[in-house]
Amino acid sequence: MTKFSNIPYFTKLGLLLAFFGASFVLIPFQLFAPYPLTNYVVIVRELSLFLITGLLLLIVIKGEKLDLQSIGLHNRNWGKSILWSFLLLLMFFALVAGCLGLFQLTGISFGQGDHKYENISLWVMTLMMLRASIMEECFIVDSLWSD
Repeated sequence: MTKFSNIPYFTKLGLLLAFFGASFVLIPFQLFAPYPLTNYVVIVRELSLFLITGLLLLIVIKGEKLDLQSIGLHNRNWGKSILWSFLLLLMFFALVAGCLGLFQLTGISFGQGDHKYENISLWVMTLMMLRASIMEECFIVDSLWSD
């Protein structure tokens, strides 16, 4: 087991950012953003989160002097990954359709309640999904695999 004092500074900084970076952005937005959210507020939040992701990648590449394979991002097996993604997507849609059908049969209401995102446009929602997927790949992998 490596002593904490033997871990390079940039590795510590990267791990700190991977574990807490998103929280430093999301908590203030959660506390102070208007309700319901506006496109402008969500765009600022998403760009702030992209900035945190960029800082993490900068720490890995420039600070630790490692390539992105060191955090598990590589370009091996693209065809296999795309095929598995497509198959899982089909299974997911079938599962969601089945659940929604079951909800309708049993009288369970769906889509009621929080209207936090009701004023958000489709392209801003798409930005949110893109940011979430990129951050998940960078932060989760980095948190688990950095040495």
